[in-house]
Amino acid sequence: MYMKKLKVVVFIPSLGRGGAEQSILTLTSNFIKKGHEVFLIVAKKVPSEEPVPENINVQYLYKKKTVFSINTLRKRLVDIQPDIVLSTLPTSNFLNVLISKSKKFKYKAYIREASTSCLLWDKDLFSRITGVLSKYSFRNATGIIYISKELKEITTNAVENQVSNSITIYNPIVSSDFLAKSSEEIVDPSYDPLKEVWVVGSRLEDYKGVDLLIEAVKRLKDSRNFNLYILGTGSQKTYLEEKSKDLPIIFLDYVDNPLPWYKAADLFFLPSHREGLGNALIEAQLLGTTAIASDCPSGPKEIIQLFNNGITFGVGDLSDLIEKIQSVNIVRKKKVEIDKFNYFDENKVTDEYLKFFSGLSK
Repeated sequence: MYMKKLKVVVFIPSLGRGGAEQSILTLTSNFIKKGHEVFLIVAKKVPSEEPVPENINVQYLYKKKTVFSINTLRKRLVDIQPDIVLSTLPTSNFLNVLISKSKKFKYKAYIREASTSCLLWDKDLFSRITGVLSKYSFRNATGIIYISKELKEITTNAVENQVSNSITIYNPIVSSDFLAKSSEEIVDPSYDPLKEVWVVGSRLEDYKGVDLLIEAVKRLKDSRNFNLYILGTGSQKTYLEEKSKDLPIIFLDYVDNPLPWYKAADLFFLPSHREGLGNALIEAQLLGTTAIASDCPSGPKEIIQLFNNGITFGVGDLSDLIEKIQSVNIVRKKKVEIDKFNYFDENKVTDEYLKFFSGLSK
């Protein structure tokens, strides 16, 4: 695909470990590889960050909150004079769109919607303020990228008069070394392939629903021979560890390469109360692992339907989760879903973004 060289700024709140940050880093790296001049600007630095690809030079603004970065960000953009500014998450999206309206700029402000935050806009005062800022962004951006079809539908229904220039593009997940990384040996001493291997890869936060899965383990531990491996960390880690005492549950913290665990798993779980898409779920499904996911908005149902290798349960419904676990047959011989790689191939996903920026997408 031929395209003129673009000057692109990618603006995000932080590089904390998570699916949104992984996706942004992959896209930024690939924009650079495709010959564009790219500046990654990060509002605040946090203690635990995603590994940054070598070809990316991160510019930190060192603010305590993203909203406080408005003046510094504006000065950086004056110096850079970008063609495109891509942002994700509510506050950074608002600042991107707001600054683009200044007469000093001619850049196009694209926002990436990666969560169902619109469902929380009536929760409290802070959420209502977030809703006001988000609606401004959706109504005044040059274009909107949604990461799932259902997310686009939910957000469109929540925001009247949003810009019509929008598209759904799945996350960039499949790299050139995806299969090689998935085939690396698991060397952790806690790994016991003679038992059923259950895996969840997730931030350990309240909305991820891992506590519900722990309750299911408590009910099933005497009738099934398994270990649940929890990959990830977060503010709920200590609470969840206390809740897991005397249960067949192993906490592995943050794992640099979780793919071998997803490949080795007999069952992969995503018990979230809400999700944008669910990168870990996609990785497990690509590797042929049967998944049990909540039917939360917005991505999991869409992914389970795409791969047809899993089942959903009602959000927060312990009885339904247990019933679904007991109904699934363990598949020992897995099929890697090569035919689904194109949906998530990082090179093709990057091209879709660039086509959208240039107005070439249908």
